Amino acid sequence: MAILLPSVFEFLNLKVIDRTANDFFANVIRKTIKHREDTGEKRNEFLQCLMDSRSGNLSMEDDDLPEDNFDSNKKLAVNLHSNISQDPKPSKMVFTEELIVAQCALLFFAGLDTTETLLIFAAYELALNPDVQERLAKDLEAVKNNGGDLSYDVVNGLEYLDIVISDKL
Repeated sequence: MAILLPSVFEFLNLKVIDRTANDFFANVIRKTIKHREDTGEKRNEFLQCLMDSRSGNLSMEDDDLPEDNFDSNKKLAVNLHSNISQDPKPSKMVFTEELIVAQCALLFFAGLDTTETLLIFAAYELALNPDVQERLAKDLEAVKNNGGDLSYDVVNGLEYLDIVISDKL
């Protein structure tokens, strides 16, 4: 409705995202930008790419071209790279802090839908397959009983969880 009838959406004072959540997310991004500008910290991720674009430090080297088994995609990437390198006109788009926050929010919320769908289907399949659910629960309990936290690295190393999520059963 927000896309098709924005005036009605505004008239009814409807919000797509809760104002408190929106403000929280924007403040996290702003604080991260400020911290990185103050400390000079750099990371290899989306926010850093937007910050580099804003400061004019974004460049694409030959080493940055994606490795791909398909020659046509590689040729396309090389052509795109040569077009970028040879274009003497700088972009007229100004990466303001608001635009960076909006782009980060878009990336975040676009990823939520796919993650949500994956988790819903995984829960549904686990409910239909109690034997799989039990084995997965035992794997998670084993980590907990060994005094381990469910950190990113630990979860990434759980082979049976990977099998369940990737549907290799």
